[in-house]
Amino acid sequence: MANSPPEATEVPLCPVCGASSSGLEVGTRGRFHMNVRNIACDHCALVYQSPRPNREAMAEYYATSYREHYGDIAYPTPGGGFAKPGDAAFDTAMDNWHRVQAANARVLGETQPGDKVLEIGCRHGRTLSMMRDAIGIDAYGIEPGITEAEKATAAGIHCFTGTIEDYDPGELRFDQIQIFHVLEHLHDPLAALLRMRSWLKPGGRMVIEVPNLYQPYGLLQENFFQNAHLTNFSESTLRVLMIRAGYSVLRTLDQSALFAVATPDEDATELPLPFLPRLLPNANESAIWVADRLKTYEILERLRVLLLATGPTMELLNELAGTLKRPGFVPHTVNTVTEMAEYFVQQEAPRAAVFVAVAASLGPYPAVVCAGFQNLAMKLQAIAA
Repeated sequence: MANSPPEATEVPLCPVCGASSSGLEVGTRGRFHMNVRNIACDHCALVYQSPRPNREAMAEYYATSYREHYGDIAYPTPGGGFAKPGDAAFDTAMDNWHRVQAANARVLGETQPGDKVLEIGCRHGRTLSMMRDAIGIDAYGIEPGITEAEKATAAGIHCFTGTIEDYDPGELRFDQIQIFHVLEHLHDPLAALLRMRSWLKPGGRMVIEVPNLYQPYGLLQENFFQNAHLTNFSESTLRVLMIRAGYSVLRTLDQSALFAVATPDEDATELPLPFLPRLLPNANESAIWVADRLKTYEILERLRVLLLATGPTMELLNELAGTLKRPGFVPHTVNTVTEMAEYFVQQEAPRAAVFVAVAASLGPYPAVVCAGFQNLAMKLQAIAA
């Protein structure tokens, strides 16, 4: 069928370490109920699709059915909703989103006036245009979409219509290359980073933003995992990938999205560097470690949705208390417990809020986090009294 997702036909080696094609299964579905199997690599703990569609199938998918499945891009609005093309608030929401992205790129890359800046997947060039208008960069872009590349060119961006593999800058070198929410779509992110490294001036900056595996959004298999996301990076696996590609990582930001800033390591030769376990920043983050926390996240998100829809029942509260005994991603656990407590108080069920906070305080979290849950429980007990 024309709008069917591409068939997963290839079993790749891990895109980060290349040491194995096996791992722990952490999901079998993706957004829109698609069959999307993700595993956690048993060597470096990268979560990636296996099996996956090949390059040709994905290229055809992006050219035909991708937008049918994922729709037109919507941008967040101040009220917490989203504006789609045709909505009255769309242009303002789009500009606000790109304004934040442009500011992030400038701050993280320490961009200077006159810098030559290349954006991979620049779309219509809005982020680059805002950077140019703010500080006077020389803006370049790569965009595979013909219509959007034409818009970028019309906006004064030196835009190449095609892919990273097709682009040849000749003698041109860049002060900054930025790639926002693209790396996770690539079949060979290591090769892409190696190629882009050769386009940077000595001391040039690579600025990357990808979804953060340790801070997922929405239901895990019904929303966060997507057939178009071939890899799901953590701070650890993104750092290892960049080191193997010959970069010196200057900083990472582990937030709702994951950011990394790097520069070519002039001492790195014989690239890509071989994978060695000592490259991993935290040896404790094994495939089992990741799989356990993803399972906790999956259960907590499901319970959160059910509790917000039905209110507190003893059955759901007991399941929630049991889940809070499992290891989880701390930011998500804190946000979930806080949201549930506030909601139960609003629903005039403060004792349920106390129950959740006390259960969380007994969980396997850092001492400072458990202390925060204890303080929350005491405040809630005062309300319940």
